[in-house]
Amino acid sequence: MQSIVQIGAGFAQGAIRIPIAIVRCEAEWIGIKSVVFLVHVVRTQVFIVARLMVAVLCFGQFS
Repeated sequence: MQSIVQIGAGFAQGAIRIPIAIVRCEAEWIGIKSVVFLVHVVRTQVFIVARLMVAVLCFGQFS
């Protein structure tokens, strides 16, 4: 009977530890993904601004 209680207690501790590890892993992954996303957004905005500047320069030459 006691061994079942010990197994149950060990399982409960393991069951608590696993979600904490998953959350920690997800937090790191979300952190990495958010940095990658921010870099992507910044690059996209720089690209859009650069294209607008080129378009304005070309339009300025033709007008």
